Amino acid sequence: MTYQSFWTLTANPHLLKSPPVETLAHQVGSSLPVALYGLVLGLGKVSVLDGTTNAERMRDDLQGVQQILDWQSANPE
Repeated sequence: MTYQSFWTLTANPHLLKSPPVETLAHQVGSSLPVALYGLVLGLGKVSVLDGTTNAERMRDDLQGVQQILDWQSANPE
């Protein structure tokens, strides 16, 4: 079973400004929303439903999450 996170950004605006999200965004060089997606995905067995219809934003989000995964592999601590 996989939990689907819907309205991840809209329902949790306070999380976008939280220290873990800001720290990850700064270290990886990503946007705050992408950092939040990365942290949610890192919980395991969670998929994020991104409601954007903008193809460029979708591509940027996917590339950003991949950057976070790459950063996580290089920095396991």
